[in-house]
Amino acid sequence: MHRKAIEKKQDVVMEKPFKMEQLLQFIEKVIFKEVKYGNACRRMSKTNFRQIFFYEFKLGRCAAETALNVNQIWGVGESTVRAWLQKFRSGDFDLEVKEGHGRPNELDNDELKALVEANTRRSVRELAEWLGLSTERIPIHLNRIGKTKELGKWCRTN
Repeated sequence: MHRKAIEKKQDVVMEKPFKMEQLLQFIEKVIFKEVKYGNACRRMSKTNFRQIFFYEFKLGRCAAETALNVNQIWGVGESTVRAWLQKFRSGDFDLEVKEGHGRPNELDNDELKALVEANTRRSVRELAEWLGLSTERIPIHLNRIGKTKELGKWCRTN
């Protein structure tokens, strides 16, 4: 397709399951239209990148080639591309974000809230020892439950 033809087209919405023609239209739209206006990175989701990786995989390109093509516009690293191409080679073509990635939450915020409300003058060190966590993790969880320390007391965040 030519650039003018692509600019005249309506926004292409990726549907599930997608066809290769839809994927090609999506990629052309992003590369030729949105990059021109400098907002492609803000609009690209992880799933969009995975669709591009899948497209490159279907073309038979290696990780280095794919990374080079994608890096020219978005700066995605070769290790990311390599991991996704390996996933596609193994037969897993799921492009959606899976829940459960990352470190599990080892603290029940309700337990922390109860401790703080029972004694508002407890230090981070005391809370960490009581809950068996590091002193670095406690302020993060205190922030999540809306508590800040003011004048030696844990108070509600406004």
